Amino acid sequence: MTPSLRALLLPTLTSTAFVGLAIAAAFALVHAEQRRARRRSIRAARVLGARLEAFLAGRVGAGALRRAAWGARSGRFWSAVEALPLEQHRAWRRTLGAALAGNPHSRRERHALEDESPWRRELAARRLARLEEPASRVALRRALERHTDASAEACARALGRYRDARALHQLLRRPALVVRRGARAGFGLLRAFGRGALPAIADALAAGPLDPAFERALIEALGTGGHAAASAAIAQRLASPDTEVRVAAARALGRLQTRERAGDLEGALADPAWPVRAMAAWALGQAGDAPARTTIAALTARLTDLVWWVRRHAAYALRELGAAGREALRRTAEGSPDPYARDIAREALGSGESLGAA
Repeated sequence: MTPSLRALLLPTLTSTAFVGLAIAAAFALVHAEQRRARRRSIRAARVLGARLEAFLAGRVGAGALRRAAWGARSGRFWSAVEALPLEQHRAWRRTLGAALAGNPHSRRERHALEDESPWRRELAARRLARLEEPASRVALRRALERHTDASAEACARALGRYRDARALHQLLRRPALVVRRGARAGFGLLRAFGRGALPAIADALAAGPLDPAFERALIEALGTGGHAAASAAIAQRLASPDTEVRVAAARALGRLQTRERAGDLEGALADPAWPVRAMAAWALGQAGDAPARTTIAALTARLTDLVWWVRRHAAYALRELGAAGREALRRTAEGSPDPYARDIAREALGSGESLGAA
């Protein structure tokens, strides 16, 4: 580069460098201010969270809590509320909802239930589930009626925390919404309504036939909830054309431990689908001592099943059924012509392992 060209370009390069340095300094200042703002927000949320905990412990009055909540920014308010273990303490949700009734943050979320964005509606429903307010209950019901996407599912889950019977009946009339994300998610949604919802869920199952995924969600909720009064309706699903429904029915009957359904489960041991046979064998093992002779005979026959999982569940079920079951295992281990039956019988007799429902 010639001296004349260097002299010509030097001012331009110098000014460009100064502009670059100014831009970099501006970015650094912005980032520094953002970090300070985040730290202030975290501190403010912690202070409000401590105030919420003090109120729940009886160390702070409702008036002081309202002043702190009303003066907080919305994001900080919800960060503080969401840090509390409110899932395990419904009484806390009610207490906070009563103390903070009419707060501007909940009002904002109730308006957001009608937002154009499904994501924003879902966030609003999740937040409103944290505080049980009558106005929020009404808004969530209305949103549940209007929408069919993930936000409606979030509204239903929030109303489940409220133990809202009206929302439950509305939900049971909309099976597509319950199983929108599959039977397992539908089971979780129904379970959110608590044990008081089980009679209504049982009525819905008894009114079938229904969509298979919806039936599975209902059956899982009833079995996990221990609602033995639904055992007859569940046992009917052992004849369902859907294999997964039959598996769910056998699993639920095992959880319910209803001896009067042993005959239904014995019949399921001959099901053409091996997962049903395996689950029926496991379920029969949950009844405890003094089983019927037909149960022992049916499980012993399954020790020669072609599928290893069926043989194993049958063997461990026999072990769980007391002296009669263990005697059947010993006879099989000593005298069966089937080497696989002898092997699984010996394993069950010598193992302390207990199989859970697959």
